[in-house]
Parts: sequence; C-alpha cells; structure tokens
Amino acid sequence: MKNKLFGTTNNGEDVYLIELISGDLSVNILSFGAILQEMVFKNKSVVLGYSELKPYLKNPHFYGAVIGRFANRLKKGSAKLSDKTIKVEINTKSGHHIHGGSQGSCYKNWKILDQSKTHVTLEVLLPDGEMGFPGNLLTQVRYEILSDASLYIKISASTDEETLCSFAHHSYFNLKGEGYIWDHSLQVIANNYVDVDSTGIPIQVCEVKDSPFDFRLNKELSYNHILDHNFCISNQRNKIRKIACLSYGNISMDLMTTEPGLQVYTGHKLGIALEPQIWPDAPNNSSFPSALLSPNQIYEQETIFRFECENP
Repeated sequence: MKNKLFGTTNNGEDVYLIELISGDLSVNILSFGAILQEMVFKNKSVVLGYSELKPYLKNPHFYGAVIGRFANRLKKGSAKLSDKTIKVEINTKSGHHIHGGSQGSCYKNWKILDQSKTHVTLEVLLPDGEMGFPGNLLTQVRYEILSDASLYIKISASTDEETLCSFAHHSYFNLKGEGYIWDHSLQVIANNYVDVDSTGIPIQVCEVKDSPFDFRLNKELSYNHILDHNFCISNQRNKIRKIACLSYGNISMDLMTTEPGLQVYTGHKLGIALEPQIWPDAPNNSSFPSALLSPNQIYEQETIFRFECENP
C-alpha cells in the first residue's frame, strides 16, 4: 500500500501520510509524532490540524500527537520511582516538565509496521537516558476505524528498566468544523477533579459538586471558564468504558477509555483537547494512580472516539 509523502524532517527523514477510511469516518495519520492530522465525519472536519509538515516539527499546541513518555506535568522536572528520584528535562517557562519533553514521542518519526484501508500500526523506541528518563521504552500505537463511525486507538509499551509511562492522545476537537467551541456541550463522568496552581501543578483533589467543574450532566462550555484540568475518573486503569461526551447540534462524540484520568483543555478556544491519561505529576503524589512501568509489565491504553449524527 503506497502512502503519500507529507514532507521531510530537518534531519532528512521522510514523513508519510496514511489515509484510513470506513463509512462516514476517515482519518489521516502521520508517521511523524503518530499524529492524527485530519479526521472527517460526514464530510465535516472535526479536528484541528496543519496542512504541511513544518509547523508539526515544533507543534507548540501538540495538535493530534501521541505525547509521552509522560503526558502532562512533572513538578520541577523531578519524579519518584520505586527506589530513586530522577531528574528530567524542564521544558516550561514555569520550571516544570511537560508532555515528554523536547525529544518526546510527538517529535519522533515513527516506523510504520503494518496497515490496511482501516488501520495502521506505528512503532518508536524512546532510548534509555534521553532527557533523563531511564529505560529503553519500545512503544506502539494502533489506529483503527471501526464499523460504527469510531476511531480506536491503542498505545502499548514495554521497557527494560523501571521508568515512567503515561501517554496521551492530544487532538483538538471542533464538531462544527470552524469557529469557536463555546456552543459545544460537554459531559464528563467524574465526581472529582485535580485542583492546580497557576503553573498546572496539583494542589489537591476536589469534588466537582457545587463547582464550575461539574460536568456530570451535559453542560455548555464557557469562554469565562477556561479548563486545563484533570478529571478523576478512577484510581487505576480499568476496562474500556464511556467517560465523556462532546456534542454540537445533532453531532455527538462519545469518548471511551481505559485511563483513570481525562485532561480537558479549552484554552485554545478553536478546539477542545480531551486527553485520556494518568493524573498529572502522579509520581510525586502517592495517592494518585501509578505511572511506573517495570520490565515485567506491558503498558496498554485503549481509547475510542465514537461519532453519531441524529437526523436533523
């Protein structure tokens, strides 16, 4: 199967675009960053993306990327493992680590392992010691369009030394295809959220009840209340289940995942990021779900974005 050449990286690597299609849903996946570059449902583009490679090489908003090896923040670039504390790259102005760093998975050109008209599997090795992370982390992601207008994403990883492992898919969704997202409605099935300081570092876990973070029932997004918070779905990874729903007009998108947390970000305003993951700064908070991966374990994260359009 011949893929389209999307561009060439600064070090001369070819980046390919893989087209997947089934029924009313089609997606474009890039080998660079394992990025979801485009998603079209019923002839309407529903994610934000760039039309050329160059802006993806820096990708400051992480459009469509698979981010890791640790998604979200690590306070002051420090993280506790079982028997030691590691120091990793600080890549924010506030002095913390975020989203795997400057050489994280979203800045790698992944290898295409196999593909069909409806799926692709990509692989990348995140090497031992890179940016301070221990262990060679061999990572795969599988994108597959299912028969019910759903995109299935499976991220798996293994390591040869204890390390941190918490990936997230980072697409920005806009179900009307253009303009601002404030006329979208969101439901998140969570009783708690992580309150954070001005730099995004956890302070405490709070109840959503009687707060602006109560999205247990469908609620319209507000430009007066920007979200960049983790909603606490559970205390550990579980079987895949519905945790959220985004809707606009007669179009809705259910989000199902195995993950214990959902980071919701509306600060971009043109799209909403819904990022299944482990809670932020988890290694430094003993009561949070564990982000440790040892050589005798396999990391597996599953997420489904399922689209539906009611008759107008």
